[in-house]
Amino acid sequence: DSANPKLDYARSDFNVGQRFVASYAYELPVGRGKKFLGSVNRAADVAVGGWEITGIGTFQSGFPFSVLASDKFGLLGAANNRVSLTGSATSGFHKSTKEWFNTSAFSQPDAGVFGTSGRNILNEPGISNWDMGLVKYVSLGEGIKFQFRVETFNTFNHTQWGVDPATQGGSGPGTSAEVSNVDAGNFGAITSARPPRVIQFGGKITF
Repeated sequence: DSANPKLDYARSDFNVGQRFVASYAYELPVGRGKKFLGSVNRAADVAVGGWEITGIGTFQSGFPFSVLASDKFGLLGAANNRVSLTGSATSGFHKSTKEWFNTSAFSQPDAGVFGTSGRNILNEPGISNWDMGLVKYVSLGEGIKFQFRVETFNTFNHTQWGVDPATQGGSGPGTSAEVSNVDAGNFGAITSARPPRVIQFGGKITF
C-alpha cells in the first residue's frame, strides 16, 4: 500500500530474536595412555580407545511471517495482499499446531482494499535441536589413522515444526502461502516440520 508504507516496515524473513548454539568435541579418556584403562594391550585398545564425542546444540526463536489474504478480482495488482487485523492475534485462543495464532482476529479485506495488518507480525515455531556424533580413531601405523564416524541429526527425534524461510519463501507456517492465507481451509495450522532423525556413517584415512 503506497499510501501506508509503515505497514511494510518490519523484521526481515530471516530475523531471529534469540539464538544459542553450542558446539563441542570431547575425547573420551579411555585407552592406552589415558586416565582409564591406560595400560590395556594394543588389541583391547582397538576396541576401547580412540573414541570422541562431538555435537552441536541449536536453540532459537522462530522466523517471522505475514498473514495473507486474497486480492479479490485482482483490483490491487498485488501478488499477496495481507489480511485486516480485527482483534488480538496472540491471545484469546488455545495455541496449538492446529491454530498457531488467533485466526478469528483476521478478516479478508473487501475487493480493492489493502489489509490493515503489518508485514511479519507473527513468529513461526522455534528450533530446539541436537546433532551429535561418535568418532573412532584407529592407528594404522606411523602418521596413518583410520577415522570412523556415526553422526545423527535431530538426535532425539524431536519434532521441529515449521520450515526455514529459505525453502518456504517467507510465506508463513507450513510449506505454502495457503496455510497463512485467510481463505484457506487450513488457515493458521502448522502443516510441516523439519526433517526427523537422520543417521549417517562415514570413514576416512588420514596420513
